[in-house]
Amino acid sequence: MSQSSIPVLVAAAVAACCVSPALLASDPQPPSVGEGESLPKHMTQAERDWLDANPFVVRMTPPSLPPTGPLVCPGEYEPASGIIFSYQGSSVQSIVRQMVRHVTTTGNAKAYINHTASWSASQKQNLLNQLAAEGANISRVELVPYTTNAVWIRDYGPRYVFEGDVRVIADHDYNVTPRTLDNAQPANFSQYKRHARYHSGLLHGGGNYHLDSTGRGHATRLITNENPALTEATVKQRFQNYWGVETTLYTPFRTSIDGTQHIDMWMQVIDDDKVVISQWPNNPTLQEALICDAAAASLAAAGYQVFRTPAFSIFDSIWGNVHYTYTNVVMCNDVVMIPYFDRVASLVPQNAVALAAWQAALPDKTIVQIDSDALVILSGVMHCIVMHMPVHRGAPGPNGGLSPTALVRTPVAGQVVTPGVSTVFRWIADDDVAVTSFDVRVSGDGGQTFPLSLATGATAAATFDSSNGSFRVTMPLPAGTYFTDTAVMRVVARDADGNEGHADSGVFTINGPVCIADYDRSFSVDLTDLLAFLSEWSPLLGSQVDEAKCDLNNDGVIDLVDLLDFLSVWLVGCN
Repeated sequence: MSQSSIPVLVAAAVAACCVSPALLASDPQPPSVGEGESLPKHMTQAERDWLDANPFVVRMTPPSLPPTGPLVCPGEYEPASGIIFSYQGSSVQSIVRQMVRHVTTTGNAKAYINHTASWSASQKQNLLNQLAAEGANISRVELVPYTTNAVWIRDYGPRYVFEGDVRVIADHDYNVTPRTLDNAQPANFSQYKRHARYHSGLLHGGGNYHLDSTGRGHATRLITNENPALTEATVKQRFQNYWGVETTLYTPFRTSIDGTQHIDMWMQVIDDDKVVISQWPNNPTLQEALICDAAAASLAAAGYQVFRTPAFSIFDSIWGNVHYTYTNVVMCNDVVMIPYFDRVASLVPQNAVALAAWQAALPDKTIVQIDSDALVILSGVMHCIVMHMPVHRGAPGPNGGLSPTALVRTPVAGQVVTPGVSTVFRWIADDDVAVTSFDVRVSGDGGQTFPLSLATGATAAATFDSSNGSFRVTMPLPAGTYFTDTAVMRVVARDADGNEGHADSGVFTINGPVCIADYDRSFSVDLTDLLAFLSEWSPLLGSQVDEAKCDLNNDGVIDLVDLLDFLSVWLVGCN
């Protein structure tokens, strides 16, 4: 591959990641959902009928190029800056409001609430009033105007990964395919937060994954069953490429016991070396009990401390078999929200058993119980209706808050950039609030100085590429910029408080005219070049002769001829 083709391929691949599977206007449309309707976590019969009748309508998204920076996908026990919700389904909205209270108070985090985009100002204010009455800290509530199909944002929402010190989204296609609004939510949130987004090309439900922060992940083989064109090894490699995680796969529960087959219905990783797994006291020989016991033994052998909470499958005349689990919980900094069930009388004593297990597992956390009967009959519990946003990694800013972070995409190391030829310079950035502006500078001396400015105070809005969540400027290096093979681009990011952070590219080449007189590689010829040459040409003026730079006529001797050669060019410049 030629070096000049690299940025073109990168741009094309990044663009591919923004293509979401969507219906064309001429396609049959999925069953409509009325505002406030509570959809179950699994597909409704109407959705299944539509999918059976239109199997080729929903188009899968091809994988984008994966992240190139070092990847860390943080566990849910890591510090969270916010929890993302969808405010859909009237029967479960009370649970959402209770959770928002704990997130924004004891949890010390923000609550991002996706709501119907057409809401009026009075409808938004009504929700804020309800949250305030619930006891939420309204200053930490952020309403996001985006309409979703269902409340189950864990399954379709944005999975956050650190690429370097920048938060990015590793996306997938939602496995409940008729819910196209849900599927597009991560792309919308990427634009809302100006966070880069990649696409794994997997059909997936996000609740079917748990991980720790050391790069170990867990899922059921639902993921391979739903991606039959991919081998198990390929599926695991996708998780490695996009999330930085080595994945262990387990046998899924039978759908007669759990319609979702998601691992978060029977496992929760709570620390680098701690995990909570379901135990089936009433049915110890049930297939699902054996799956849980085998996983507990395996993880204990791998060095995890394993805690067990009870689980039950109880038949309901309206809802069929309902999977009651106490592992489907939400951790948010110092608070852990666990379910409480009292729809079935026999479960009431089990609430205390589960509470005691969680308190033993996390003695330094505040464990709160929330009545989750309205959720569990829909095949999920609280973990299923949230997505975590980790804390920004920026250093403390001198003006308060945290400083921005950045990572340069292009130019890549070894790339050749020609002055006067339009070039895309691309980067990603992050801040605890928002990046507001950028400087883009170029060094000719390997990053010691950055004399060439491509953009000064460029606004984030102006440089933001909404198709994929990165930032860019497209422009030529100024014609007449001199040759150097030690060029570096620096992006300086600023937030509204005036805090700064920066990132540098790899070393690339500027293929301009060779200019001996631009000795300090400042892209201009002036007195500093002469002084720089003299300091290295003569040991009397500098500390050491630089033979590679000062022997201009390549005769193996550094002498007056070299000085005269340099002066002859320096006096007339390089134009």
